[in-house]
Amino acid sequence: MKIVSGLGSIDDYITFVNAGADEFFCGYVPFSWNEKYGIIAPLNRREVLFYNVQIGTKGDLEILKQMVDYYGVPVKITFNSLCYMPEQYPLIEEIMNECISAGFDVFIVSDPGLLLYIRQNQIPCKIHLSGETAEVNRP
Repeated sequence: MKIVSGLGSIDDYITFVNAGADEFFCGYVPFSWNEKYGIIAPLNRREVLFYNVQIGTKGDLEILKQMVDYYGVPVKITFNSLCYMPEQYPLIEEIMNECISAGFDVFIVSDPGLLLYIRQNQIPCKIHLSGETAEVNRP
């Protein structure tokens, strides 16, 4: 059995590792996204501000990577809002590139349009399909 836990703050990483977590997922929402979209168009499925439910600074992202390297328990970054507007994709790409440059290249994605954008723009990452992905069955 693998224990996968959401990570709301880098402060929780070591505690959860010591409790037996095998893997983490978390959002990274930098100021550039909040300034433009806030919680009206969330970057992931945690639509709140002013509460530690995601990583909010590049500095925290870099510290988290150092902890991952030391403890060996991986973290995947979520971009799992149900859907984004196509005009948001370039900013999402910038944020993904920040994550990649910090050492995080595995993303959890739910929007099929974003999946296509990632592949068309050859963003060098690995993708996990989010459990938030909508299923649509048509006759």
